[in-house]
Amino acid sequence: MKTIVLGPPGTGKTFTLLEQMEKHLKNTDPNKIGFFSFTQKAAYHARDRAMSKFNLSEDDLPYFRTLHSLAFKRLGIKKEDVMQRRHYEDLGNKTGYNLDYNEYDNEHTGLFTTKSDLLRIVQMAKLRNITPERQYNLKEHTQDITIQQLKQFVSDLNQYKKDYTLIDFTDMITDFIKSDKSPKFDVVFIDEAQDLSLSQWDMARSIWDKTQDTYIAGDDDQAIFRWAGADVDSF
Repeated sequence: MKTIVLGPPGTGKTFTLLEQMEKHLKNTDPNKIGFFSFTQKAAYHARDRAMSKFNLSEDDLPYFRTLHSLAFKRLGIKKEDVMQRRHYEDLGNKTGYNLDYNEYDNEHTGLFTTKSDLLRIVQMAKLRNITPERQYNLKEHTQDITIQQLKQFVSDLNQYKKDYTLIDFTDMITDFIKSDKSPKFDVVFIDEAQDLSLSQWDMARSIWDKTQDTYIAGDDDQAIFRWAGADVDSF
């Protein structure tokens, strides 16, 4: 069963989720409860409340985290396996691309900021589950880039990751879905759902497909991460 908790700020969405979470904790193994959110803050707030009320430890609640963090954990990824700023700078130096990349929230949300439209096109395409060419045709970039340059960059980026056995933050979500490594939960809570990208929605579905009960909360008017691929229509 899926329950949607929808409402503007201050109407008790998170309170409702926490209330339901507490009800389930009375009769459910904490290891069988997943509480996922777009930001680490929301997930940890729920975890801390559960720890306080039920005398639990962090180890008792391993699945109160962001979706990226879940993928990071279940796939056994180490930070050195993931493309970092230095890798993008190295790729730029080797290929002549002007690449800048700032980790916004590393493995927790996968958010990034960049002034490089080539990199942004590729990342946004993956978040939206479309091809880089289709993302290019949306004309959301500002730099003078040809489709040929984009195709060459995609090829160079993929080859670089292959040569150094690296993945990026959007690869984590795709790899998680393909791996079928989602735990089987009794109940799943998804908070801040309005900020999930289309690829994250696919990951969320792969989780709740194995789950008895799912609670999904959000507010489309609070979708502040459209710039990072948030797919409000899915919510």
